[in-house]
Amino acid sequence: MRQRSTSCSEGTRAEPVGRSTCGACASSRGARVSPSTPHGPWGSGGFPPSRHPSRHHPARSRAIAAACSAGPKPIRVGELALRVGIRGRLAADRLRALGLGALLHDLGKLLVPDEILRKPGALTDSEFDAIREHPVTGAELLAASPLLAGAADLVRWHHERPDGSGYPDGLSSGQIPLEAAIISACDGWDAMTYSRHYRAALEPAHARRILAEGAGTQWDSRAIALLEAELDENGPVETPLLDAVGRERSPAELGDVCLDALPARLRAPLAEHGAG
Repeated sequence: MRQRSTSCSEGTRAEPVGRSTCGACASSRGARVSPSTPHGPWGSGGFPPSRHPSRHHPARSRAIAAACSAGPKPIRVGELALRVGIRGRLAADRLRALGLGALLHDLGKLLVPDEILRKPGALTDSEFDAIREHPVTGAELLAASPLLAGAADLVRWHHERPDGSGYPDGLSSGQIPLEAAIISACDGWDAMTYSRHYRAALEPAHARRILAEGAGTQWDSRAIALLEAELDENGPVETPLLDAVGRERSPAELGDVCLDALPARLRAPLAEHGAG
């Protein structure tokens, strides 16, 4: 039995994303992105080509809308990540992908059973494996939306570590895009400084010591340096400015989802969240 920890460090390597018969899907999903090209397969803009009108279904991704309003945690992580990205002088297109990726980094957990996510005690190996699937699941869901596909790889890689022990792809320092590293650092900070059902929050000073000790191994040193500078100058996210995102209109309009682009294992769960 493994104990639940602040950040899982082990995981199995994920299967590559499959190809779709749709031309737009083949462009956005079949061309796997090299870790050395963090902007994605469509260039620095991070956006896919035009959709193929005959193959895309007008299905709303209520799973994605649910992730936007799944409580304050993703909103805090999203806002802090944007602040860190601005401090790092990321270009506007990269900031957009960073904000989307940070806001939706745990999207894949919507398809992990609640009894696993809310389990207060030790998790079995199979339960850990189910949780470690969430970056891949989230990336696959985002890749099926032309408006969100630019953030797919950031979601896929937000649990990678510079020492190579992260998941799902075992990337190491120099292969992890800065945007994904920023999401990881901000997620780690939030996980430690807010109470969870399995442990109480750490004091901010304690959490910062852990971040500093993990720089270069668990978290990217550049991302930690930027995060620490941002916390020093402006403090943590107390009352998120983004609190109304996804809540004033329901359901949120986040673009059509190409169901053909999704692996078969995700089509039914997505449909259950609503298609209309």
